[in-house]
Amino acid sequence: MGLHSMVRILNFVIIKIFTSHLLTPIDQLYRWQVKVKKQPDNCLQVRIAIDISDERGEVLKTGIKMAGVPMTATTIRNSLRKSPLMNMTSVTRIYWHAFKLYAIKKVPYIHYDEKLADSQQNKAPTPKDIL
Repeated sequence: MGLHSMVRILNFVIIKIFTSHLLTPIDQLYRWQVKVKKQPDNCLQVRIAIDISDERGEVLKTGIKMAGVPMTATTIRNSLRKSPLMNMTSVTRIYWHAFKLYAIKKVPYIHYDEKLADSQQNKAPTPKDIL
């Protein structure tokens, strides 16, 4: 097997024990898959898939695929020319969708101070539990 065909796949599951968003319940399960592949130009191609589920079943299935490019002055200039407002538009889209969920679709706001006490999850393991 040559270096160009090397593929690594990592799978892991996370039980949500934190508040990540005001409109999602605490008792959710996150399944992650990370796939890393070396390209012929020695850059990496990375694919991250996330499946989120809770007592209702699958809630969200999302992911991203990225490919590296050699970092040169030319590639940096081309990248800046291609998407100069990418960060601003990403933040705008996040807040726009949050607004649509809350104000237009009437998804209820979850008060986590009250919900944390009602969570069905066990407490996070201590180092003593792990060892």
